[in-house]
Amino acid sequence: MIKETWYYKKLQDIYSSKDERYQANLRSWNLTDCSPWAERIRNGICKHFDMNPNIAGIFDCCCGDGTILECFRLSGFKVKGFDISEEFVEVAHKKGRDYVQLMDAADVEENEPWYVVAFDAFEHLPIKTLDKLLDAINKFGLVLIASNYVSEFKPDKEKTPDIAIDSYDFYKEGDRWLPESTDMWEHFIMQPYNWWLQKLDKHLTNFVRIDPIPDEWDIIGRPHLSLFLYKRK
Repeated sequence: MIKETWYYKKLQDIYSSKDERYQANLRSWNLTDCSPWAERIRNGICKHFDMNPNIAGIFDCCCGDGTILECFRLSGFKVKGFDISEEFVEVAHKKGRDYVQLMDAADVEENEPWYVVAFDAFEHLPIKTLDKLLDAINKFGLVLIASNYVSEFKPDKEKTPDIAIDSYDFYKEGDRWLPESTDMWEHFIMQPYNWWLQKLDKHLTNFVRIDPIPDEWDIIGRPHLSLFLYKRK
């Protein structure tokens, strides 16, 4: 992990006790009761995709302190995850979640099959890193369930080029087109849903996209704006 680069330094600052929002997140996650979520997982996600803990475990991309993984673990799955935040990984280990490891998404390599989840994760990665992660998932993933917080974002066409952008490169040119008060400043890839479909379809050649998204996955009332479901062919 090359921590001296701007990208790693910025993410380490964001996902740490230096940021008040993430201090609040850590406090709230400490109060999370994983048991109800484990039941929902068994009756929802696992049932829909016929996910069997005897076939594969759960691999969580950018898993934070491992709360979601703990829900899957209580559902009977072997679990494994990674995050770039040293503090989140340290918190996970203090909670006994040794299945969370410190790693950059670009370095992911797995030799066994996994069911992959990535909640509010892909849009935090630089494009080259995302491409490497998707190529890796294409090799070992059986299912991919991903949700992007900003996938409904519609950039200003006059200010944003018709390509995915790394927000640092954009800011670096002196054009701060996002409001100073925005809560999305740590999201690197800001593109609408269709761009994301094209990106995932291009890399996940061993998968078929679930389309349309089933009604039971309508978690926020607008699943087509943030949710991606893929199953291995």
